[in-house]
Amino acid sequence: MNKLEVILKQHTPLIHFQHDQEGATLRASEVKPKLDRFILTKLGEEYHEMAKREYKNEYDEKLKELKKKNPNVSDLSFYDTGCIYALKQDWLIKGKEGALDYKIRFLAQKENYIKSIYLSSFSEEKEGELKYMTATFPFLLANMGGKDNKNELKNFSFYKEINLLAVTFNDYLYRKIKKEIISFFLLNNFGNRHNKGFGSFTVKSIDGEMVVGDSLTLKQTFFLSFENEGKIRLNKATSQNERREINSNELEFYEQIFNVIDYYWKRLKSGINYVPKGEYQKSITDNHERYKKSFLFKYLNENTDYTWEKRFIKEKFYGLSPKINPKPYFARAIMGLPDKFTYSKPTYLNKSNPEYPIYQDRAKRDDIKIVQKIEPKTIERIASPIYFKPIVDNNLIKVYVLIKEEHIQEIYANKLCDLFNFEKENNNKKYHGCLSLPLQIINYKKLLNQYNKELLSEDSSKDFFTPKDFRWNNIVEKVKIKHN
Repeated sequence: MNKLEVILKQHTPLIHFQHDQEGATLRASEVKPKLDRFILTKLGEEYHEMAKREYKNEYDEKLKELKKKNPNVSDLSFYDTGCIYALKQDWLIKGKEGALDYKIRFLAQKENYIKSIYLSSFSEEKEGELKYMTATFPFLLANMGGKDNKNELKNFSFYKEINLLAVTFNDYLYRKIKKEIISFFLLNNFGNRHNKGFGSFTVKSIDGEMVVGDSLTLKQTFFLSFENEGKIRLNKATSQNERREINSNELEFYEQIFNVIDYYWKRLKSGINYVPKGEYQKSITDNHERYKKSFLFKYLNENTDYTWEKRFIKEKFYGLSPKINPKPYFARAIMGLPDKFTYSKPTYLNKSNPEYPIYQDRAKRDDIKIVQKIEPKTIERIASPIYFKPIVDNNLIKVYVLIKEEHIQEIYANKLCDLFNFEKENNNKKYHGCLSLPLQIINYKKLLNQYNKELLSEDSSKDFFTPKDFRWNNIVEKVKIKHN
């Protein structure tokens, strides 16, 4: 039997449903399917042309199956080709499609646990019912509104490092896993909200040999680089059984990291509207600076013949007067689609510029139901092709911004870019509107490059940008954008 022993370094909190249990860390049930898919895709890249020739019957049969879902499919993905190749080599577990024949398990040592990276919880009465909640944290939405049972709350698990053990009788699979494991962890995160940077791990050592890095994996990418003002000081344990603790600002250290990602992402996709409300608004003179139009909207209107769906929604559902615009598309869904979208109905509009609402009552958001017009009609979610990979080295943070091409391919393969129906009920009346998802008009690299240029142009040095919080204070002093 071949054994592969890997030590992983944890860079960001892992959102875990069993956070209160000792040893709660990465789960083989999540990691192995992702690693299988990663390896099978690599096999497909390597043997694609050969598989088309040597395994023509299997190849044609799979292509025929995919064409039933989407007639426009003309070739198999690298993943599908890899599955055929691995099947013919007898490398798959019998009866389990896409599951390579090896096992992995994870072990988290008690002395490596960092217990201060944990959200405080509390109870509060809401509408006559007792609800359990946690302190707020960027992107952590699972606990919003509270839970009936404290055990239902999601929270953080953080270990300085964890152990991975992979075992297989197959010599080739052992070598392949050993070759790809570094890249795999560099390009993936785990747990809830992994695409926004939670659950980031990298390989520290393989079979006792230290790993320096893998610059080729992240070649032609860029990253957000900044120094966190908080200091990480890991207190040495006085005994094997004592948990490793850190100073009280440790949670704030990671909150600062995710606030930077939140600002970058929010301004790109939906725009920034940090205009203060009520009495506080009277003392503020820079309201106009606190509103930043979505860069996605700007990109579409300046680089294509299309615009996004927001004006369409206001006209269809909120009575805004029709305006001659470029053709609308369900543009924000190209950045990822949750199970529902919410839109705020302005209390009143700025008469000189209806696109800029002076005040919005966010407590009165309307849910717009989005249904596909092809089968199956229920949309669980579409993963965002833009992926954040934070890597922490003492106080220096690098957040790599990756483009997941496989997500785009999956959308096409499953015809998720066809028409979407928007539905809203009001006084027992249903209102409808249809839009499609325009993936073909977006060049993600061009979008991000232009976005980065706009961010950097706001500073006189054109060397960094300064992300802001809701009170328009600096999250960190400067964030540089660097290319590998």
